[in-house]
Amino acid sequence: MGGNLLSGGYMLQALWVTLQELVLSFALAVGIGFALGVLVGETAFGERAVMPYLVAVPRPSAGAGRRAAGGGGGSAARRPGLAPRGSGRA
Repeated sequence: MGGNLLSGGYMLQALWVTLQELVLSFALAVGIGFALGVLVGETAFGERAVMPYLVAVPRPSAGAGRRAAGGGGGSAARRPGLAPRGSGRA
């Protein structure tokens, strides 16, 4: 197998096979993803059967990131010197 790999055709043949596998795999993934999306989005059975496997990590509640970072998320009642909204005091 001596000589230049590109001129010998070995690398070009391997590249062609790899590109075919890549395109076929991508098309298969798109097809399966689309079918699961329709199943989950359009049927109650699909939502009950497939959704638990698609949701790996629950979404954090609103403001959880701000509280963990130490900023925002507090109410006016817990901040001294500020009146709660709607109290009529300015």
